[in-house]
Amino acid sequence: SASMEPHPEYFDAVARSLVAAGESSGKLDAMLQRVGALARQQIKIRASIVGAMVYPAVLMTVASIVLSVMIGFVLPRFKGLFESLSAPLPPTTRMLMSVGDFMRSYWWGVVPAVIGAIAGVVWWLGTPQGKVTVQRVAVRLPKFGDVTRSFIVARVVRIMGVLREGKVPRLEALELTSASSGNVCDAALLDKAHAAVMRGENISTVFSQSPLVPNSVTEAVR
Repeated sequence: SASMEPHPEYFDAVARSLVAAGESSGKLDAMLQRVGALARQQIKIRASIVGAMVYPAVLMTVASIVLSVMIGFVLPRFKGLFESLSAPLPPTTRMLMSVGDFMRSYWWGVVPAVIGAIAGVVWWLGTPQGKVTVQRVAVRLPKFGDVTRSFIVARVVRIMGVLREGKVPRLEALELTSASSGNVCDAALLDKAHAAVMRGENISTVFSQSPLVPNSVTEAVR
């Protein structure tokens, strides 16, 4: 565990703690198996999330390309036909034609503005404040927030379960899980649970007061 400590990019706090517990208890082989099982499960979940996001990402990309082609090339060809009909156009069609006229007239300013906006958003998402904001918004979004909260709770109970099974003390398990969470929401939840245990309260008490944790998980912990 001491030789792993200078390499946190490969061995996180949870892995180092389990290895240290295995060394002190003489059950290093069992602890290494738990570390391997936990790592495999995290990789499997990450791959599932990426796989689930591929389809909507492709749909959004295709929709953006189709909309751009419609505005830039298709609608201008029908503009004369629409005018010759002398019939009122639907509001959405008029809006798209206006956007197309604007884009073709001021493309020299629109293109740099779009590129700059995208670069600015990417830069902001890489800052600590941007990451915290995205994480807080993600748990409040309709539908998507339910999935995000489920993954947060699953990660918390999975890591804590492995640590407690490895005979890591409860307070230390809470600290390690919080340090390895990578999410500001579950880190705040675990910090509250740590403070509650220090006062002699139960973890389930804090879980029952958090909108992140479903009632079924709270009852199981209780």
